[in-house]
Amino acid sequence: MRSVRTEVIAEQVRVGETIDGIAELYDLDRHLVEAALRYELICGAGKELAA
Repeated sequence: MRSVRTEVIAEQVRVGETIDGIAELYDLDRHLVEAALRYELICGAGKELAA
């Protein structure tokens, strides 16, 4: 399994990559990609509130 920053995964989704495509690209299970996206949604909301 490869180590990928959650920000990178979120950015790839923003530009149109599929969850399955990201999972295959980084040799991750789909549920790990989904968890990374959930984390970024939660953190992103917190960053916006702090600004």
